Amino acid sequence: MIRRLTGEQVVDLALRLDGISWNWTTSEIAEVLRTSQLIPLDSLDNPSIPIEHPDLTGVRGFVVNLSERSIVLEINVTLTEVSPREDIHAQSEMDAAFQEYLTALISTFGDPDDYPKESVIVWDRGEEKLKLRRLGIAVDLSRESNEGIRIYNNG
Repeated sequence: MIRRLTGEQVVDLALRLDGISWNWTTSEIAEVLRTSQLIPLDSLDNPSIPIEHPDLTGVRGFVVNLSERSIVLEINVTLTEVSPREDIHAQSEMDAAFQEYLTALISTFGDPDDYPKESVIVWDRGEEKLKLRRLGIAVDLSRESNEGIRIYNNG
């Protein structure tokens, strides 16, 4: 059985991430992580800061940023234990977790705005996006800055 967050915990995390009003700068990341109740596992000066949810210790997510520009691109929280693709039982549990999270997030945020893939669900929150993703090895939730992604893509 894989370790994972419950649907209720995922909604709580999504609401905390959604409720923070900030400018997506690296100078604000310490407060954002504290408010989101996420634990940084390394220096906040790194371009990729490993983080974890306190109820799922040892399972890393990341804050991705352009440290040279002081812009945060994404906060990514892994919601399930990471498991190899070959573990059919774990993959089945992740599929069930993804569906539970999707149902819980729809009941909170309404229908998603985009389904770029069956395994990627997006709620457009204006200047930001909330994404639920079923990756091959885990399920994650991310909050992205549209402006930061534009800057990154344009060099």
